[in-house]
Amino acid sequence: MRKSNPYEGIQWNYRSLVFFGLALLCFSAPFVTGIPQVDESGLVPLVISEELLPPPIGMHAMMDGALEGPTGIPADHSILVLNNTIPEENLIEGRIFDLPTGGLPSPLFGAVEFNQQMLRFEEFGTLENQVGLNPMPFPGTAEANALTGGGLDVDGLPIPAPELTALDCPDGLQVEMFLDQPLTAEATRLCNDLSQNPWKNRIENYLGRPTTNLPVEGRPPGEGWSHQRWAEFPPQRVFQSMITGARTNFGFRGSMQDHGYEHSLDGDDCEFGPGGLYYNTYDDPDGLGLSAGTTNGLPVKFHPAMPQQAPEALWTFDGTFPPKLLKVRYGEPVLMRLWNGLPLDPASNRGFGLHTISIHEHNGHNPAESDGYTNAFFFPGQCFDYRWPVILAGHDTINTDASDPRAGMPDGNGGIINVPGDWRETMSTHWFHDHMLDFTAQNVYKGVAAMMNYYSSLDRGNEALDDGINLRFPSGSSLDWGNRDYDINLVIADKAWDQEGQLWFNPFNSDGFMGDHLLTNWQYKPFFNVAARKYRFRILNGSVSRYLKLALVDQNNNRVPFHMICNDGNVMEHAVAFDGTLGTELGVLPTLAIAERYDIVVDFSQFQPGDRLYFVNLMEHEGGRKPEGPIPLEDVISGAYQSTVLPTGYVGGDPCVGKFLEFRIQAFNGVDLSMNPQEFVAGGKTMIPLPRPSAEEIATATHRTFTFGRGSGTDNAPWTIKTDDGAGFTMDPRRVSAAPSLGDLEIWTIENGGNGWSHPVHIHFEEGQILSKDGEAPPEWEKWARKDVYRIGPMEDSCTTMEIALRFREFAGSYMEHCHNTQHEDHAMLLRWDIENPGQVNLMPSPLPTWEGVEYVNTVALPTFRVGDGVGTVDPIQVPVVGPPNADDDGDGIVNACDPDQTGGMDCDLNGQDDACQVDTDLDGTIDPCDLDVDGDGILNTCDIDLTLGADCNLDGQDDSCQLDTDLDGIIDFCDNDLDGDGIPNECDADQTAGVDCDFNGQDDTCQIDTDLDGTIDPCDLDVDGDGIPNTCDMDLTLGVDCDANGQDDSCQLDTDLDGTIDLCDNDLDGDGILNTCDVDQTAGADCDVDGQDDSCQVDTDLDGTIDTCDNDIDGDGILNACDVDQTAGADCDVNGQDDSCQVDTDSDGAIDTCDDDIDGDGILNACDVDQTAGADCDVDGQDDSCQVDTDLDGSIDACDADLDGDGILNACDVDQTAGADCDVDGQDDSCQVDTDLDGAIDACDDDLDGDGILNACDVDQTAGADCDLDGQDDTCQVDTDLDGTIDTCDDDIDGDGFPNNCDVDQTAGADCDVDGQDDSCQVDTDSDGAIDTCDDDIDGDGILNACDVDQTAGADCDVNGQDDSCQIDTDLDGTIDTCDDDLDGDGFPNNCDVDQTAGSDCDLNGQDDTCQIDTDLDGTIDTCDSDIDGDGILNACDIDLTAGADCDLNGQDDSCQNDTDSDGTIDACDEDLDGDGTPNNCDIDQILGEDCNTNGIVDSCDIVNGAADTNSNGIPDECEPTPFMRGDVNSDSNHDVSDVIVTLGYLFNGGSIFCDKSADSNDDGLINVADVIHLLGYIFEGTHEIPAPTATCGIDPTEDALECETYGGCQ
Repeated sequence: MRKSNPYEGIQWNYRSLVFFGLALLCFSAPFVTGIPQVDESGLVPLVISEELLPPPIGMHAMMDGALEGPTGIPADHSILVLNNTIPEENLIEGRIFDLPTGGLPSPLFGAVEFNQQMLRFEEFGTLENQVGLNPMPFPGTAEANALTGGGLDVDGLPIPAPELTALDCPDGLQVEMFLDQPLTAEATRLCNDLSQNPWKNRIENYLGRPTTNLPVEGRPPGEGWSHQRWAEFPPQRVFQSMITGARTNFGFRGSMQDHGYEHSLDGDDCEFGPGGLYYNTYDDPDGLGLSAGTTNGLPVKFHPAMPQQAPEALWTFDGTFPPKLLKVRYGEPVLMRLWNGLPLDPASNRGFGLHTISIHEHNGHNPAESDGYTNAFFFPGQCFDYRWPVILAGHDTINTDASDPRAGMPDGNGGIINVPGDWRETMSTHWFHDHMLDFTAQNVYKGVAAMMNYYSSLDRGNEALDDGINLRFPSGSSLDWGNRDYDINLVIADKAWDQEGQLWFNPFNSDGFMGDHLLTNWQYKPFFNVAARKYRFRILNGSVSRYLKLALVDQNNNRVPFHMICNDGNVMEHAVAFDGTLGTELGVLPTLAIAERYDIVVDFSQFQPGDRLYFVNLMEHEGGRKPEGPIPLEDVISGAYQSTVLPTGYVGGDPCVGKFLEFRIQAFNGVDLSMNPQEFVAGGKTMIPLPRPSAEEIATATHRTFTFGRGSGTDNAPWTIKTDDGAGFTMDPRRVSAAPSLGDLEIWTIENGGNGWSHPVHIHFEEGQILSKDGEAPPEWEKWARKDVYRIGPMEDSCTTMEIALRFREFAGSYMEHCHNTQHEDHAMLLRWDIENPGQVNLMPSPLPTWEGVEYVNTVALPTFRVGDGVGTVDPIQVPVVGPPNADDDGDGIVNACDPDQTGGMDCDLNGQDDACQVDTDLDGTIDPCDLDVDGDGILNTCDIDLTLGADCNLDGQDDSCQLDTDLDGIIDFCDNDLDGDGIPNECDADQTAGVDCDFNGQDDTCQIDTDLDGTIDPCDLDVDGDGIPNTCDMDLTLGVDCDANGQDDSCQLDTDLDGTIDLCDNDLDGDGILNTCDVDQTAGADCDVDGQDDSCQVDTDLDGTIDTCDNDIDGDGILNACDVDQTAGADCDVNGQDDSCQVDTDSDGAIDTCDDDIDGDGILNACDVDQTAGADCDVDGQDDSCQVDTDLDGSIDACDADLDGDGILNACDVDQTAGADCDVDGQDDSCQVDTDLDGAIDACDDDLDGDGILNACDVDQTAGADCDLDGQDDTCQVDTDLDGTIDTCDDDIDGDGFPNNCDVDQTAGADCDVDGQDDSCQVDTDSDGAIDTCDDDIDGDGILNACDVDQTAGADCDVNGQDDSCQIDTDLDGTIDTCDDDLDGDGFPNNCDVDQTAGSDCDLNGQDDTCQIDTDLDGTIDTCDSDIDGDGILNACDIDLTAGADCDLNGQDDSCQNDTDSDGTIDACDEDLDGDGTPNNCDIDQILGEDCNTNGIVDSCDIVNGAADTNSNGIPDECEPTPFMRGDVNSDSNHDVSDVIVTLGYLFNGGSIFCDKSADSNDDGLINVADVIHLLGYIFEGTHEIPAPTATCGIDPTEDALECETYGGCQ
């Protein structure tokens, strides 16, 4: 590692020096959480500076190492945009709707909306947590290429796949083979920078130079970036993937899906199984079943009609669709090994995106080294081990003993495994994506993003488990956890593509990039089948710059209500119904900014199969600067708002506004077991209460301010963030802007710097609670939630200034804060903040990655980085205020003092009451309903025999049902002589003895037979009788055949030919049918014909020593057998003894050449055959020219003569030859002459040369005359009615009467109601009703005649309806017309309260409508008729608010209405002695569970508190203890003397008796032995020992031991 100092020459100003001093002095109070997080040796000196930093040595920017190529590091980033299909100079500007930003509209290639099935996310699937023994090679290496080539070469060897160039991504089959296996190397705490990049050779060839080190892992090395707390949170689940270019999915992850595309064993309850809604994974239009239970064959397309995406256009995890999903459980740390499979050449990107990656798990509670720090990126060929601990925040300080089951994970068997931490910090829906410095927008847009579902004891992903903890969100139930049948991940993002259909991005824009099509899960307007039941949708806005506002409507365009249950992945305190109440809009979500997530529950059960619903986007954008605002839903669904596509852009609207996802309702025959979200709205049940900071914490918290703006940036980096009102900085990974300490709570203010921009601000690592928005309380959907994306700006649902409370716990290191309009982020609206260990002085260094590893450079800090800009709040913060203790502010029936919504206290049983108000029997701080051990005896309630009254065979206090019963036979192991129920007693059971069990029958070998006593039992002994012959071959055991009588079974002896006769008895050893004497295998003689027979046994006709089968001239006549007619009996036309088949027959016609007149068989006799004559053959027809016709005797035969008749005209154009037309009689065929207009008439004969229908004389193309109307005709040939020199078609006033033609009734033949010669269409018609004003009795078309129209009369119009009051009704003639009269009938009651007018309810018959009278509790019954005025569930007669009586328990009820068991005037709830027996309830055995050993009615613990002796502090009064005694007085005579020694010795050595063993234990060690004798003698004679109590007087043993005291006479 190399550290350099980039700060030479930096000027220190006064402000820097002041804050430098403050930073050194401002250390947090000591606060230790777990193992110290940062290796001190990795820190660099503290430098405070507000200066801009020079670039690292040899670079222009911190991320330049990513661009190094054959020529080194380029001077700028222009190489990355070279291949963009729209160069910067060709971008389109000046449009109202700049969509897509600077580009042409994306073509649809015939794609139709809502005709493709939506893709479900594909699970990554876990791997075995081990390293494979024989790993598949890394893709793109020679070893991998050898496995995936095609065919064989000339030597029969496999042809390898072609080598990758620097522009390529690896082959898809190689990728899947590599990923579908265990890890190839073990994960380690420190970065693996010793192993080499598997593409080392490729990289060196690309760079054009050797390298010293190309590490396989891209994580920065050393302790500073090692995995924090590795030993505490080692990986338990392992995943891996490769980020690579788009390719077809071959389906290898199918077997990794938790649902397995199967139904559960219990029934047909999985929608991923055969017949389920999601068994077919993608559209299979031909019905071939290709997608049944697999994603094999799925291409990367936005729609089946669109082109497949190229590897350089789109990059994803695995390189495939569907998008990927990671499922994790709290308490189960995860290792995600990600490989970079992108091209080596950064320009191989289709003009956008960078090939280096840094993955951010948004917004995991993860250590910094696995958070995806923007400048900790890794290169092609490298991996990065992200270790995500998946722990609850507060792990080190809250619920540290993991006693709270609400903090836990599903155990896979219907139960919960408790984990430490704050259950109120439980998260749910996350995603992870690239965070590469300056290229986050491009890489995420390109596809480097996936979703992540967290599962917990509260959010189990199993709606059927109803244990009082699981919230039972819609999911399914076939798996113990993580069901996704009805739990749907949706990523919605706008995209654009070029005219070739390939994904396109404008990298030249810094305001924000907009696509022109909204995709769901990467698909263009899909449909999605849903069952008629409740569904959970986890919605993520995955856009670069586009804000969304989503509505849900049915097929009739009616709004559909739903509930929000999670915000930004955090389960909310209360569900929020989007039904038009509490500030919500019916059926419409609030603004969804980039990276925000909303989880909603939709109930489809109200619809019928076949019905359809739609998600609609309402948020309009004209460009990337900000959203313009939502379009009214009614305008969108009615079509009043409509975007129209033109060749160069869109007019009339944003094309992404409108319907984009269709739901198709399917029948549901199951039972919906999921929760009813309406039960959890405010005032009802609580899901997860917010861990609110206290007012005291807020008052003492460090405060920081971050201002997001554009004021002081540069053209390339225009966006800045100001910290604590300091200078506006662009991003530099070496600058630390803030540094809270572990354990701190801080208040961060984020504010918009103005200019109308919008910024969704994201803070890494920790969720925050919004305290105020522009000084006001947050809306309902943010009031109950924690957040990690905060919207600031002028748009709807946002604010200018927001205050947030954040806690920093468990992990340290470098994190990020930035605008999640990632175009802003990539153009410098990003800052670094660090979490430091308490007392830390120096700074974390900054990583600088290169191909050859990561170096470190120094870091600087802003002056306020540790102190902020103050302490406490700056603006008023909306902290929940607790009202009077006995009041009920939220009307939920629980007084404030006991209401956790008000107190912020714990409510572990979710009954709405603060735990402090409930019973805690064992006073351990956990109330009984939540206490797993109510009586505090260390045994869980479910297992405590005191509570279960079950069996307890070993008398240990635990119910047998809770103890280990290995064989489930009803007898626990402690009492079972056959622990595992296998029928083998424990003493002979190898499972218990751990002895040898060679035959694996479960029995220890010592319990089995060993005939030959050789130490090996018979079932394992290869030679049972010890005769040296294995059992399988021993005739004594096999009773088989033994032809050679040697004691061995023939089956064990050599039988070469396997004919059943062993070799020693076989005359044909090899069974080839040849006797051994003639078998060359046996004789080793000659065998020329290789038939196995020795030649000496075969025929040789000519006795030449070669047997006939090997002799090629059997009769020795010199002609080979195959050509010897004596042998063949074939034809011999030339009678030479040779068979004709052996002689030359050139044309293979059966006649050999010596007998053939056409040797080559071409149909030409040899005399005319140029092949034979070697003469001329100009037409190459095989005939000698001397044998062919030459008409004009010019020496060129006709077939080769271009002018047969010699007239100088080529045959093809010679009318004598063609017999064609010749209109100009020049001898040439017309087809060979010019015909300009191709009308069949050659120009020489054509009066319309160009065929435009205009004669040449009038054709301006011929005359070159004037043509004002551009119709091609010369103006001299056209009509000019008024002879003004302008032909009619160009004349605005054809008849010259002064009226333009379009207004001249002579020309238009239109209406002219005022007969002025002008067409009415050209005159004023104010109301556009077709009647011009001079003819209209209702000029403004408002339906009111001009005489009564106040616009015309200027009269009175009190109701502002446009009608003059003089024309309207006034019933009571009071001068006020009815519509303005608030008392129509003059009875003194306003109309809205007059039952004569309202026809409403009037329960007290006073003439006033009840809606106008007081209804305190808003229950619909006015107070005068209401038996419970304030609606608190207490009748007025008993309501303390009305009776003003006593209410000692502050429950709102008058004590006179409550139980008083002992009639002492104090109600039971307040009575410390319920039964009036003089014993307080907490000590009264009648009231509580406890021990009362002396049966005095008071529990023993109270007796002791009240003074009863408990010498040994065991909780039992001494009066109930065993017999009191004096230690050392063994003979019970109340003295210590030699007689006690004698009795003890008699007990020890002569079998004497002692009735009080404790008295003989003189040294109180729990044993009786000689030591006690020595101790007692020392006490009696030497005074060297003291006798432990009780000594001088009788008492009980203050120490517990096994000794007893049956009787002791000395105390009687």
